[in-house]
Amino acid sequence: MSCNSRNIHMDRMKRPAPGFEIFVVSQPGLENVTALELLDMGMAGRLEQGGISFRGGLPEIYRVNLWSRSAVRVLVRIGRFRLTRLSEVIERFQRYPWEIYGAADPGRGVRVRVTTRKSRLYHTGAVAERVLEGIRRRVGRRSMPEAIGRDGGQDMLVVVRIVRDWCVASVDSSGLPLYMRGYRKRGVRAPIRENLAASLILLSGWEPGRPLFDPFCGSGTIPVEAALMEAGIPPGINRDFAFMRWKNFDPVLWKALEYGGRHGEAGEARGAETNIYAADRDERAVETARMNAEVAGVSGMIEFREMRFGPEVLPPCRRPGWIVTNPPYGKRVHGRGQRGVYSAIGRALVRNFSAWSITCLAPSALKELPCRRSVCLGSFLNGGVRVRVLESRA
Repeated sequence: MSCNSRNIHMDRMKRPAPGFEIFVVSQPGLENVTALELLDMGMAGRLEQGGISFRGGLPEIYRVNLWSRSAVRVLVRIGRFRLTRLSEVIERFQRYPWEIYGAADPGRGVRVRVTTRKSRLYHTGAVAERVLEGIRRRVGRRSMPEAIGRDGGQDMLVVVRIVRDWCVASVDSSGLPLYMRGYRKRGVRAPIRENLAASLILLSGWEPGRPLFDPFCGSGTIPVEAALMEAGIPPGINRDFAFMRWKNFDPVLWKALEYGGRHGEAGEARGAETNIYAADRDERAVETARMNAEVAGVSGMIEFREMRFGPEVLPPCRRPGWIVTNPPYGKRVHGRGQRGVYSAIGRALVRNFSAWSITCLAPSALKELPCRRSVCLGSFLNGGVRVRVLESRA
């Protein structure tokens, strides 16, 4: 997918199709990236804060979970209604067929996540208790294990959002968040999440087959995500999803989608010229990145190096390409050290990478990259730190 055109215009949106109302949760501030991904899958919808909504069926639910590289999770909206009193909650939630989504399964827990804003119902805990009771009465269970504090992906998650006294009730189809691909067995300090790494790559405009270099690779998330894109491997190929435990799960449809996603796996691309390069000054980080790439099945597509990035570093190949990276900032480095990292990046861009474009994360205080004109593509919270996505085109 190309994110060269970064703004979503409403005239590109199609008319809604029948089926479920689906809400794809995205990183706040990066909704456009997810919206463009959905458009590339043939799904168009409405931009909302924190995601995109559209109508679709089981094929769309399965495909987004399997293929979206930037999304956080996929919710199916079950009901929308006005709610002003706690006494109404049990009766309202008793109406919906929660048994389809596994609420009647013995021993299976139910997680209820409630948010309220500008509504008469403001006590989220009290609402959650009654939601759970309504589901219990619907499915006829004497007791309903409430999965408080657990998120192993096996429990059913119900998401309740109340805004201005209007309630939207949804069930999660993903299970564990979609950024948990399953290949990152080891990590380093302050790793970037997989969906954010993929979003940076998509925002950069990088095209598979062209060089990509991450000089601060850490646990290798950015190069691994790039290799998965280049090999055409779906990000969700090695994990399971909550919809697999639904009563309406269609294994034939899922196998067809899953098999289609296995074409062009990394094994077929290992004999090709290397286009993806990763480096870090920390030997342990490089070893961790190699191991994670091996688990993901793309180690043969990435060239790893142990080195410190600065103005003396030469490009990893003759052809110009993209630097996509998450340099150290925030808790990893402070004050002058932080400024020194980005100054070294700027000097390297001027001296030896003048023909390369760069897309990177930076702390919000940094308005542009030193030594080279750059623009901000977006801003969001990453690990509790406000960051910018800075881009400088060659």
